Amino acid sequence: MWMFVLFFTSLVTYCHGYYVVVDANSEECFFDRVASGSKLTLHYEVAEGGFLDIDVNVYNPSGAKVFESLRKSNGRPEFAANEAGEYKYCFGNRMSSMTPKVVLFEMAIEEDQLKVNETDDGKLELQPLFSHRGAQKACNNG
Repeated sequence: MWMFVLFFTSLVTYCHGYYVVVDANSEECFFDRVASGSKLTLHYEVAEGGFLDIDVNVYNPSGAKVFESLRKSNGRPEFAANEAGEYKYCFGNRMSSMTPKVVLFEMAIEEDQLKVNETDDGKLELQPLFSHRGAQKACNNG
């Protein structure tokens, strides 16, 4: 029976949703530490400001750009984390000289590994390798 439970709980998914005001001629960046092999999905939408457009860049822990989107109102890029570490994602409003933008976003991180601990009484206990520690404002895995 525990193999059945282990199979269906082998995927750990968490996400966190926020909104940010990106001032004119500026950029706001956020970071998430992920395990190698994780699937990342960044869902974003400009809710207010100007032409409702924003620049989005995502960088891997080595600093290489893994995603770029220029002047889009929304998006939902998905990509694999090919290396462990901190991934940085930035929302840029450098094209605007006067208008701030309000951006709603969430980063969903799906990890396919679990840490299995044996308790003192011989039972197996499953724990995610990582857990989300931020303030969760909105979360939608759909």
